[in-house]
Amino acid sequence: MKIIIGCLLGLALYNSIELIVMILVTFNKYNGLYFWSLIVSTVGVVVYALGFLIKYFHLLDPNTNICFVAVTMVIVGWYMMVTGQCTQLHFELTPNKRQIRSICCSMVSPPPSYKFASCSSVCDGYDMR
Repeated sequence: MKIIIGCLLGLALYNSIELIVMILVTFNKYNGLYFWSLIVSTVGVVVYALGFLIKYFHLLDPNTNICFVAVTMVIVGWYMMVTGQCTQLHFELTPNKRQIRSICCSMVSPPPSYKFASCSSVCDGYDMR
């Protein structure tokens, strides 16, 4: 199981780094909502994968108080991925700039991550409550 997870995390890291290079080569101007949402979501995949790698393979000493670094990386990476990908999706589906602005304003203060974790675990058939 560890080999499969390691391979999949390596694949996610490789694809994210390749996508960052493709974004930087493709775009002529490094500004705009679409460009930055692509960058944020791609960097979020890298942060999430590295945090999960540290957490799953116990790369930091679990007996010290430093193990919160992995969990923090997973949470921050998840927020970056979801916010960036939602912005990209709504940017592609709605041509109205006012609607895009309201969506971005609603994503500035997302609810606590435990709500997302419990929601996703209930959807998967696991109840964490």
